[in-house]
Amino acid sequence: MSAFAPHSKSIVYIGKAIRETIYSRCRKHRAALRDERLSSGQPSMRPGKNFKAYRAAAGGSLEGLYVIPGFMSLSEPYLISCAEEYLLHRYAERNGGSGPRANTK
Repeated sequence: MSAFAPHSKSIVYIGKAIRETIYSRCRKHRAALRDERLSSGQPSMRPGKNFKAYRAAAGGSLEGLYVIPGFMSLSEPYLISCAEEYLLHRYAERNGGSGPRANTK
């Protein structure tokens, strides 16, 4: 994998994990990409419309997907939200005003 570029067209999703581990967040997204269901038949996660469209286009495949974590300061946890908004803004700025294809906002 080449160096990470937050504005690259290969970026599929930019998000944050607040009050949960990166593992937990990734597990939820993996389940959503595979359209996994709970025993009740309900989706394990309620992804947004763009996430659902990406899932349909990818056919549930996780091939070629990587997670690049960023770590937040325990003394300033609110900064992770600022980082997410900044990365989404920079991505849109460099890609015709749109966010990554699996991001709804």
